[in-house]
Amino acid sequence: TRIASRPRKKKDDFEHESETMMNSCRNLNDFLGAFIDHSLTNLDYNVRERLLMEKIVNFEFRPYADTVFYTDPDRNFTRTLFYAQEQALFIWNMATFCVVDYIATNYVLAAIVTYILNKIAVMLRNSFGRRNLSRKTLIPNNFLI
Repeated sequence: TRIASRPRKKKDDFEHESETMMNSCRNLNDFLGAFIDHSLTNLDYNVRERLLMEKIVNFEFRPYADTVFYTDPDRNFTRTLFYAQEQALFIWNMATFCVVDYIATNYVLAAIVTYILNKIAVMLRNSFGRRNLSRKTLIPNNFLI
């Protein structure tokens, strides 16, 4: 029996693919920058508050012909990205340090363990954050820099 295998990519294919992805990323960034700056005459957006019933039901009732951005008074976007979470993360690191120092009675070991656990937490946040952002925005993970 013969095992089916896909052909190997050549170096030129990788270079072409990476160049295509970089051009696509650059085009997407240019488009989004122009859109946010109101530079595109045929595409415009409005910023508005949600109506009371829309807030309660968490659903927008009216279909809009143009793009609408809603304000975020609950700061959900900021909380998602761990911005303004420095105090909670600092308390987590201090608690980790204190517990390890109490158990091991060695502050050098406590600092090393705290550093390692912090690095693991950062890697997990980045990994899950990229996957979540890629899934919810339908942008391939390759385009997230």
